[in-house]
Amino acid sequence: AMLISRFRLSRRDLEAFCTDLLDVPAPSLGTTQAFANEAAAALLPAYRQVRRAVRRSKHAGVDETGWKLRDKSRWIWTAATPRATLYHLGRSRSKRDLHRLVGHGYSGIVTSDRWRTYKVCAHRQLCWAHLQRNLEGLALRGAHLRRLASAQMW
Repeated sequence: AMLISRFRLSRRDLEAFCTDLLDVPAPSLGTTQAFANEAAAALLPAYRQVRRAVRRSKHAGVDETGWKLRDKSRWIWTAATPRATLYHLGRSRSKRDLHRLVGHGYSGIVTSDRWRTYKVCAHRQLCWAHLQRNLEGLALRGAHLRRLASAQMW
């Protein structure tokens, strides 16, 4: 299961790994899927515990990053708290996927960038790193803005 999920081997590559490198008979594709299902079932209680901890937290740093999967856009959403980090694989950067990550009606403070989806959060704080980059960008636009930006930097 780890070779498939963590190391992203296809079922066929797993078969080649077993036979070519380990010199052992490869499990059938059905057996491989059964192993993956068994691992997922074993991890489900831990996943639910992490999800519950994140959704009950007073604060979560939330972000999303896009990538392509089979020529389709996908997004990995992350909610990081002092106790746990939760991931959600989504199809978009929409509030639907945000709610799937932190839940509807999340009452904690969400720290995020300025992406419009985060406007639905009841309590929101802009990421300090993003604000600092914005001020640094202002400083590059001339003396007046440089003075303004430097007065705001800590």
